[in-house]
Amino acid sequence: MLHPAARLRYLSTVRVGVRSSPVALALVVALAPAARAQSASDIETARAAFLKGLELRDKRHDLPAAAERFKAAYALVPTPRIGFELGKTLRAEGDLVGARAAFVAAENLPPRPNESAEAKKARGDADAQANDLEQRIPQLMLHIVGVGQIYVDGEPLRRDALAVPRRLNPGRHVVQLQVDGDVKSEKTISLDEGERKDVTMSPGVEARVTVTAGPALPPVVVTPMEPTQPYDPFATPVTNRVHSNAGTKAAFFYAASTLGGLGVAPGVLALTYMKNAQGNCDGTTCTSDFQNNKNLAYGFAVATDVLWGAAIVCLIVGIAYPSTSALAANEIGFSPTPGGGMFTAGGRF
Repeated sequence: MLHPAARLRYLSTVRVGVRSSPVALALVVALAPAARAQSASDIETARAAFLKGLELRDKRHDLPAAAERFKAAYALVPTPRIGFELGKTLRAEGDLVGARAAFVAAENLPPRPNESAEAKKARGDADAQANDLEQRIPQLMLHIVGVGQIYVDGEPLRRDALAVPRRLNPGRHVVQLQVDGDVKSEKTISLDEGERKDVTMSPGVEARVTVTAGPALPPVVVTPMEPTQPYDPFATPVTNRVHSNAGTKAAFFYAASTLGGLGVAPGVLALTYMKNAQGNCDGTTCTSDFQNNKNLAYGFAVATDVLWGAAIVCLIVGIAYPSTSALAANEIGFSPTPGGGMFTAGGRF
């Protein structure tokens, strides 16, 4: 078993941080070395907590649990190595503010006699990490117009603290302006690493509504019902719905043009056969093909007449066919004439 002093030199490898708050962390770091000499139990407990923190972070990847172990170890035996490992873990969690506070605290620990090379390296690494985070921590400059109390993520800020930028971790932050405990303005701010934003808070249209018990309900307004008239089955105006016949008319016109076109072919054939029949006669004598050509010419002529006649009929029907037709006929009925007595009646046709 190592002597307590040897254990202390072994543990001069570690690092800081009871809380991620810079003020609280710096206070713990400043007071811990001078509070009392570490006992053998303190050193042994700190060593076990430190080793457990390394295991939780590097093997199990449980950053919150590892940070708690490093904080406990630093509270017992504050050393540069413990402080550096704590800051490294907090930075991995995204707590840049707490990480830089841990690095600064580790760097500012007074050197111990016969400090190990590992402790000196941890002190230098902590200084480098603190300088790097100095440029990465976002800053929020808050301004207030009028009276009220500024809250950032639920934490109240003194008015004189608004003279300098508020250093916050990257991410979303809720800024509120409260007056007598009532939220008068609220803004959600998103910050990236190294970003700086200016936000002005003032009571106004962004105020929240405070719900109080027993709200005054508006009076109930009763609207009187209008008198209803006896049902008259013939009181509703009759509306004739119409149907467009454009498609039917177009069909007749199409049929007329088609039949007319078809009639051209037999007409041409009729003329051809008639010419051939005339060629079979020389004035007094006709050949045997004369009668056949003549009959074919008459047949095709008749076909042409039929097709063109049908085309003319379709054309006339298409022109005469109505463009619209009624879908519903007028209703017919009688009803008593208003004010005319029981023996009077009016009708609709």
